[in-house]
Amino acid sequence: EYRPHNWPEIVGQDAVVNILKAQVQRKSWGHAYILAGPSGVGKTSVARIFAAALTCAKTRAGGPCGKCGSCKAIVAGSHWDVIEYDAASNRGIEEARELARRAFLGPMGPAKVYIIDEAHGLTVPAWDALLKTLEEPPPYLVWMFCTTNPASIPQTVISRCQALRLSAIEPAAVAKHLAEVAQREKKPMDVGGLRFIAEQASGNLRAALSTLE
Repeated sequence: EYRPHNWPEIVGQDAVVNILKAQVQRKSWGHAYILAGPSGVGKTSVARIFAAALTCAKTRAGGPCGKCGSCKAIVAGSHWDVIEYDAASNRGIEEARELARRAFLGPMGPAKVYIIDEAHGLTVPAWDALLKTLEEPPPYLVWMFCTTNPASIPQTVISRCQALRLSAIEPAAVAKHLAEVAQREKKPMDVGGLRFIAEQASGNLRAALSTLE
């Protein structure tokens, strides 16, 4: 329910957000990105918002409008040109070949975006199967590889991607966000309790929200 849907809602990742917003505003972005960082810091949310901005009918300040059919489809998880893929459970060469084959099918809108979660889970043969789409990508295609372990991704892939590092979120920022959520839920919370949850989460906002719930 509280997953971010636009750039101002991303907590603690201003550097990465500013880079991607600027690329959307300039209408100049890469064909492949590695979003690396600890669990629960917003990698997949950043990838989805970037995908929404690239496919949005009317972007605003480098972000998605949130109102067009494309934006609503991304929130619903049913967008025709944004494909999310869990590499932790689909890591083999046959699945990768199918992804690569579909990558060359043109999009219905301005861009096709693949969001690969747990990208480090792909096998070496699977990466090899994707390499051609990274070396000679169609102009509409964008890859977003989300990973907690970028060292496991082959150098041949890393060299063809823009690498962006998301950091653990500071406890103060986590506590502030928890307070905002509690306020929206009309559930008053002790400031000290929120701070305790934030510190115990060790920079993992998703874990902090789970504990708050």
